[in-house]
Amino acid sequence: MAYSTALYARVKEYLDSDGLHYDEDPTQGRFEFGINIHSKVRNVRVRIFVDDDNFSVVAVPQFGGDTQDPENMRALAEYTARANYGLVQGNFQFDFRDGEIRYWSAMLTDDDSLPSIHTIGRVVFVAIMMWERYGDGYLKVGLAGVDPETAVNEAENPEPQAPAEPSPTTIDPEIL
Repeated sequence: MAYSTALYARVKEYLDSDGLHYDEDPTQGRFEFGINIHSKVRNVRVRIFVDDDNFSVVAVPQFGGDTQDPENMRALAEYTARANYGLVQGNFQFDFRDGEIRYWSAMLTDDDSLPSIHTIGRVVFVAIMMWERYGDGYLKVGLAGVDPETAVNEAENPEPQAPAEPSPTTIDPEIL
């Protein structure tokens, strides 16, 4: 497979600078690593594919749709469509053949204008953060039968955290 060796080196530089432990396949222009996230999903596999004029990032959780359950597949597909609406960078993808769910993000580039390490990190970060935001909803829809619209609304409009009660040693500024 032909790919930009300069872009491959820049992506590798990002991974090394961020201290990520990864596997690489230089014959295919591919990197892969797992990362723990703040979600009930717990972990996603991140794959980075380098091509001639772009790199793409795919983040895949350890669960998917039940291909033997058409209602499960339909509900997860609806959740995917609702979650995708309005996303700016990338999208969730749902494969009806095997039930795989993933988040895909990419960036066009060329050897004359390689992205910075920071920019590469942002593209990778988007794929990971989307699982932190929407992952629990996928689990609720896929495993608990929650309505897809309700699950997306919960993901996009989380309950605000209750303010912490002041500790007995906190001084009220109104008193001063």
